[in-house]
Amino acid sequence: MDRARAYAALTTELEHWRGKTSAELVSRVGAAPVVRDIELAGETVSIEVSVAWADSLQEKLTVEAVANGPSHWHTQRLVERITIPSEG
Repeated sequence: MDRARAYAALTTELEHWRGKTSAELVSRVGAAPVVRDIELAGETVSIEVSVAWADSLQEKLTVEAVANGPSHWHTQRLVERITIPSEG
């Protein structure tokens, strides 16, 4: 997996999720990850996005994006997260 392209794809995915409403994000807390496959440099990479509370007061949400892709010996896994304030 081309790590630079995979990180760029994760960044794009997280920015997309940052644009969702607080209600949309809260509805995804505890749900199964949203998974989609993309093509990066001729390889199929799976992007999984999940949402969880970042704090016990439920004032912040963590959106985590994981890229799973091929490597020489095993599947590579890259993870990036953002924290977003909840709107109530």
